[in-house]
Amino acid sequence: MFARPTYRVARRLDTGDVELRVTHGRKMRRLSLGYRCSVAQWNKAAARFTARMDGHHMKNEALVVVLKRVGDLVDALMRSDAGFSFEEFRKRLRPDASEGDVVTYAREVRDRLKAADRVGNAKVYGGLATMLERHSGGRVIPFEAMTVRWLRGLEDALWTRGCTAGGIGQYMRTLRALLNRAMEDGHLQRAHYPFRHQMNPSGYDVARLRGTHKPRALSQRDLDRLKAMATKADAPEKLVWWMWMYHTRGMNFVDMAYLRWPDIYDGKVNYTRRKTMRNGHGASFRLKLTPIMERILARYADDGRGFIFPVLDERRHRTAQQRHDRVHKCRTQMNKEMRELAHDMGIDASVTTYVARHSFGTTLLRQGVTKEVISAAYGHRNLATTEHYLEQLLGDDLDELGDLL
Repeated sequence: MFARPTYRVARRLDTGDVELRVTHGRKMRRLSLGYRCSVAQWNKAAARFTARMDGHHMKNEALVVVLKRVGDLVDALMRSDAGFSFEEFRKRLRPDASEGDVVTYAREVRDRLKAADRVGNAKVYGGLATMLERHSGGRVIPFEAMTVRWLRGLEDALWTRGCTAGGIGQYMRTLRALLNRAMEDGHLQRAHYPFRHQMNPSGYDVARLRGTHKPRALSQRDLDRLKAMATKADAPEKLVWWMWMYHTRGMNFVDMAYLRWPDIYDGKVNYTRRKTMRNGHGASFRLKLTPIMERILARYADDGRGFIFPVLDERRHRTAQQRHDRVHKCRTQMNKEMRELAHDMGIDASVTTYVARHSFGTTLLRQGVTKEVISAAYGHRNLATTEHYLEQLLGDDLDELGDLL
């Protein structure tokens, strides 16, 4: 008689991921369930989420559904001639997505991205899977259910839950990208694709769902005040970082965090933008070192961290997940400190890492640099992207033209 496997839901101590643990023949296999929580959000004895976890009722119901499904599957395998095996269990638990559901496929894509160290994108797909599972109450969502009517119902439900247009738009764009992947993998027929495109003008339109946040650049006066403070010996370190980003064509915080000393050679800063990195390819930059950039670099030494700026330390942050979490934490802290600094200086603007990028382009445009050159400096693939970007940034400047009449 075959030994029956045991199974339970548990929370990982190292990452906080909630996972299914199946033990058979003194071997254990872990399967992520797509949730992550803190110690306070997890009841270890009951193996359930606590009230401190957002949407804990729905998530706990989803865990019950998972355990019921696992129990039924284990029973079926135990009755089979071959008995239980991890390979057959995994195959049946997560069948081919064309026969299963969208949530299962979203988590498979998430796992693929995590394996490729694309932690940020993996998190986005994991969030999509959690949202869809909550919306369906843990029920299977076949790919064929992805109709325009179904998407509109999902949108209405998200509005009811208090989501913003920007938040709903992000979910829908991620779902669209997921279905594009599903077509490439052969899980969805193009005739069933519900989103609007050239051959289906009546499909679901994501473009209308945009956030109300408007990018903003600093005025020249406020920018000059920050520059003056940054030259002082006791300048706040986060301001120094902000100035580095501004003087390196609006370098993203994550790209700054990953800079290494070998990236500085031939009088230039050489790096590939991580946001556009795909299979080793992405927008590459070679930025000439200016005196200001050299003064900033002189503040730091090659002390074994492996990175120039004291954000990452390869001795401590070894995995992609650890580095992703560390960058997120430091960026959040930097934005907080920069907002406080701006407030203390009487600057009526939210001075964040993104504002450094916005201010770079706006400064060039104010000084008469053409949009074509600014577009190349940003690394935009087409001029239309830059024009739309600058049009939003210059809204306040255009509003002030009336005062000149």
